[in-house]
Amino acid sequence: MGLSNRDDIERGIKKLFRPGDVVELRMPKAGANKTISGYFNDFTKLADAVAYWSVAAPNIYWTLNPVNPDLLARASYATVG
Repeated sequence: MGLSNRDDIERGIKKLFRPGDVVELRMPKAGANKTISGYFNDFTKLADAVAYWSVAAPNIYWTLNPVNPDLLARASYATVG
């Protein structure tokens, strides 16, 4: 995915969510056919993860409703690195 596409992803995220919102990234039927998910309150990191994982997981999406901030403590398999 090119840099301009990654930048478009981040712009879209920032239009949909407010600073401080926690967003869930989901990839159904990934990782031995299990759903992989991660939770983000840093939109730059979320955009990086979407750009990175969308190559390997074409079923990737983020939830449209912000989730409970307590979920940040759960596993964040979707993070890049």
